[in-house]
Amino acid sequence: MLLLVIIISVAFVLHATAHGVGITPDSVSYASSAQSFASSFSFTQFDGLPLTLFPPGFPAVLGVFLALGLSFQFTAVLVGVLALVALLIFTFAVGRGLSRSMWCGAFAAAFVGLSSSTVFIGATVWSEGLFCAGVMGVLWVLVSAIHSQTLSRSRVVVLVILSAMVLSTRYTGIVIIPIIFVGVFWSQPKGTTRRSLVFSFYVTGLCSIIELSIVLRNLLLGAGVFGTRYPAEFTWTGMLHDVLLTLGGYVSTTFPSFWIQAIGVAIILAMVLATVRAKSQHDNATLLLALFVLLYWIALVYGQISTRVDHISFRLVAPALASMVLLVFSAFRLPHARHHHGSPNTRVAILTLEGALLALAGWIIIGGAIFTNSVASNYSEIGIGYNRQSFLNSPLASVIAKLPPTAGVAAFDAEGLYWPSKHVPIVMLPIENYYCSSQCVADQQSEFLQDVANGSVTYYAYQGAGMTPKQIEQLGVHLSVDVTVADGTLYRITRG
Repeated sequence: MLLLVIIISVAFVLHATAHGVGITPDSVSYASSAQSFASSFSFTQFDGLPLTLFPPGFPAVLGVFLALGLSFQFTAVLVGVLALVALLIFTFAVGRGLSRSMWCGAFAAAFVGLSSSTVFIGATVWSEGLFCAGVMGVLWVLVSAIHSQTLSRSRVVVLVILSAMVLSTRYTGIVIIPIIFVGVFWSQPKGTTRRSLVFSFYVTGLCSIIELSIVLRNLLLGAGVFGTRYPAEFTWTGMLHDVLLTLGGYVSTTFPSFWIQAIGVAIILAMVLATVRAKSQHDNATLLLALFVLLYWIALVYGQISTRVDHISFRLVAPALASMVLLVFSAFRLPHARHHHGSPNTRVAILTLEGALLALAGWIIIGGAIFTNSVASNYSEIGIGYNRQSFLNSPLASVIAKLPPTAGVAAFDAEGLYWPSKHVPIVMLPIENYYCSSQCVADQQSEFLQDVANGSVTYYAYQGAGMTPKQIEQLGVHLSVDVTVADGTLYRITRG
């Protein structure tokens, strides 16, 4: 069954990327940094600035393949598919380890692998693919060690490699550090507390080296610990609404909003039940998954409170999806009828309930697969994000592509113009919105004026959105029309 799930999931990804791998604004930062790494061993974005908003691990992986001469399209799909396969294998392995049942592992892998969010991540140039695979890989090593009550040197090596994958791809990966410490501690024989603590600190320290190096790099570049960030705008009710809709949406997105949120509440209660049950049974392996889910959600909520990031959605929740599925399965795990010592009626009741639960899980998985197939088919026809023909065939991007390499461009949708033109630098000149506060706008405008003053930016591309030419001139520069095409105008910038 696992092999079948892998084949179908990979087929969905390949189908969805028929018109090219998915490209979003974040993808452009990854792609341009990967190109920079392949050519100059640095992580420079399309805007000419070093990559600090995201860790450099994902661009580094892409860059290695690009340096070998592979095309970006092939590289991105290959990495996405390999990460997806690894995620499903690790999910299956962890599920089988927790329940001692291949079916539990297979159903969990099917739920994750056939989910439209998983396929979309696999088809898009996002770091979540490697991140999700790395997280489940770390949990697999720790769950296996807890069950065997030993952590061999080979497992430590694998743990260090997988934790490096996690910590170098997403900043929220920092939550894996306490998970490693607790997991290593629980994997040691009882009665050796002092030795276990020392060993846990040692292994956790080894796994944390990559995190320290990334933080140090950011600080040396003049950015914050996790890159340049701005204060958040959020409401608790709005965030709770996003959380419940996201959780319930894994079961169905077609139900009325109230029922989707009700399903979200039920999923939370099921995970709490699984945690309580694991605690009462001294099941440290399941408790470790519950602890990871808890810490990851705390990290998500903290991100919403502290900085301007995407609202909680399927993409942000994806790294915890497999663990949450396994916790829900654990909450409803029943004693096996063949080994139950009650009356025949009790055994029949257990079998009946097991059948009903399996049928429900199967209905959700099959329904999800049907929906995922429709989504993949849609993407295969129109493309994903900036790889749609409307962006790739942009006349303005074609004009920008012919500019001299030294001619810098400013634009509102800098990513959308960079992707088809591959011209650098194209600096962002945003307006105030959810992602960019008034202080963010002021900082960007200040950097724009500095770029104009030193001659690194000499053009402004206007496509009807963002700052108007008149607003640009109010900053103290002069614009003159260079060329007008169907989707916008390119202005030459001179000092006012």
